[in-house]
Amino acid sequence: LTTFAGTLEANSGINAAGPVKFQEDVVLAAGDTVTNLNGNVDLDGLTFSSASNVSLGDNSSDVLTISTANVLVKTPDASLNIPATTTINDGIDLTLGDGGETTILVAGPITGQSAGTVDSNLVVNTTGAASFEGTIGAGSQIQNITLTQTGGSVFGSSVTSSGGTVLLSDTTGEIEFDGTLTAPTLTTASEDYSLYLDGGSSISNEVTILNTGALRLGDDTSDTNNFAGGLTATASTPVSTITQHGDLLSAGNISLDASTAVDMDGTLGSSTAIAGDLIIGTNTSTATLDFADSINVNGAITINGSNILFNGSVSADSDSSGDEAITVNAVNQANSSLTLNNDIITNGGSITLEANDDIIFGESSDIASNNGIIIINADADNTSAGSGGSLTMADGASISGGSGTITLTADENIVIGGLSSTNTSVTAISVTSGNGSIVDGGDSDVDITASTTGAVVVLSAKDTIGTVSGAAIFLDPEDTGYAGNPLETALLSLSATTASTGSEISIDNTSSSGLSLSSLQIGGASAAGSSWIRNTSDFDV
Repeated sequence: LTTFAGTLEANSGINAAGPVKFQEDVVLAAGDTVTNLNGNVDLDGLTFSSASNVSLGDNSSDVLTISTANVLVKTPDASLNIPATTTINDGIDLTLGDGGETTILVAGPITGQSAGTVDSNLVVNTTGAASFEGTIGAGSQIQNITLTQTGGSVFGSSVTSSGGTVLLSDTTGEIEFDGTLTAPTLTTASEDYSLYLDGGSSISNEVTILNTGALRLGDDTSDTNNFAGGLTATASTPVSTITQHGDLLSAGNISLDASTAVDMDGTLGSSTAIAGDLIIGTNTSTATLDFADSINVNGAITINGSNILFNGSVSADSDSSGDEAITVNAVNQANSSLTLNNDIITNGGSITLEANDDIIFGESSDIASNNGIIIINADADNTSAGSGGSLTMADGASISGGSGTITLTADENIVIGGLSSTNTSVTAISVTSGNGSIVDGGDSDVDITASTTGAVVVLSAKDTIGTVSGAAIFLDPEDTGYAGNPLETALLSLSATTASTGSEISIDNTSSSGLSLSSLQIGGASAAGSSWIRNTSDFDV
């Protein structure tokens, strides 16, 4: 062991093949030689400064020990390479960089003192790039990890803070964690860097995202990001984009905003339902939202955005404890639309789906509130110009309110797959097309079912409600030459109104208890129209 007990100053770099220990400051000029210390290195309460490149250790079998007091290592405008295993003893800070452009590559792991007091800290402060290939804090031995600033940083393996904080103050570009990030507290800053948690994470306390670049929560299906205390990204200047893969979990609330896009390719609450509420687009609703997989939440779900797409199922109140609601609003732009290709489910909570323009239900989309009210509006901005929004249910799509009411509204056509309610009120099911028609979307389901005593179905359209067979309105659907398409229903009481001249009402009802027509108005008070209505039993007009 070679020990330097006093200050070491040299006009060039230094080289050593065996173990060395420095007890006072080291100041190395650029000279014509870089510094290579290819054995164990002990830095004891000092500043190690070099104007040229420095390499500490030859590989991970060598040990860089930060022994009895804080150490600063800096190589402004040069590189710092640490192949060795770094051990920071109890109660000591190791700072890499001093605000200048030190390019940092740490290939070996960084640990605290074995069986120590877990109060060792790592600080990174450089305008150069910083790359850490080994684990940090494995064995629960590092307390705080601080990125004061970097010129972009990558952590290639797991990073663990035990009893402390991972503080991400600033960087140019991205801070990327490719291994699992584990910490009691993760703190970000209001700076324009991006944060990528690509290896998953486990954070105990609530996390507030303040950086304004991108936020990426996983980059593979195997990644799980678990924010036990909740996750909030709703700053006045939000992140630009949020992308997610794998599974996103939380025992608290998740609140997210983004200015451009939210792209969730993974699941939310798959292995364990998100315990709190899911809120997206509260303060900033300009983003396009894409949910590729399932969402499972014990609380309520509120989602606001521009164009919104659901390809996975969405479930609120998964624990059936509070009748929490699902509210989705695609209302940021005049042509904002909402597309649903899978199930939307509550356990007694209301379901409200709104868009300024079209709402589209794919064939696998089943909406079920389990006795909560359902409101679906494809003209949320109330343009009412004949192009303000249509509501289209593919053949096979269904909406079930249980004992809750169902209300569908659109400016343009409403295409019905299957609607059903056991509600007993005069507004059990209400369907209104302001400037279009109400038509049959297919034969997989009965179009409208409301056969509980007291239930009234109210249908109102400008043009047609179902279609009759041209001038041959005497024909029924089984006759040769029939060209109409009535709504297939199972009702006890119906109110049906159209407004335009030449409009039509065509209903084919199945009810052994009779059908009461509480109101039938075709083509308005003074306009001509045609109707074809059939019931399997009695009529009451």
